[in-house]
Amino acid sequence: MAKMKFWERFKISFRWVASLLVFMGLLEFVNHMTHYALSVNGGIIPREPSRLWAIFSAPFLHFSPEHYLLNSISFAILGGLVVLEDRRIFVKLTLFSCFFAGLAVWCVGRPASVHAGSSLLIFAYFGFVVASGWFAKNWKAFFLAILIGLLYGGMVFQVLPTEGFISWESHLFGMIAGVLFAKILGKRQR
Repeated sequence: MAKMKFWERFKISFRWVASLLVFMGLLEFVNHMTHYALSVNGGIIPREPSRLWAIFSAPFLHFSPEHYLLNSISFAILGGLVVLEDRRIFVKLTLFSCFFAGLAVWCVGRPASVHAGSSLLIFAYFGFVVASGWFAKNWKAFFLAILIGLLYGGMVFQVLPTEGFISWESHLFGMIAGVLFAKILGKRQR
């Protein structure tokens, strides 16, 4: 089977990421119209047994149009890079991150807080792309990791508690999920 050309892969990647962003945009619209009832009811509430299911909905919900728009840029770039490399990896990484990072936030997140936003996935994609440069052991992944590290390296400081309304727990566990997934994938590929 012939390998797809870069522009064909780019178009597919663009469609995947654009579709998810449109889906999240529609959720944001409904959320806004309902005074953010979706985020409040679909976000992760730590250690609340009835909200364990929210680990799969929270990464697609936001708390304001600005929150959605700010996350959309990084989601498009970092998620797009993962899809560009391999769609199956993108799907598996997204599901793994929702489960692993979402569950971690549910277990250790601040009490009486609601966690939602695609930053959990953004940090997972960032962690994956950067860690893949190390674990994949190929020059292409290494140089991409260096480039993304230079462009997005400041994200590392957002895994620390700063402002009370920012889910640094989602950032931290999202990044850990991405690095862990890169390590698992790197071992399988060797």
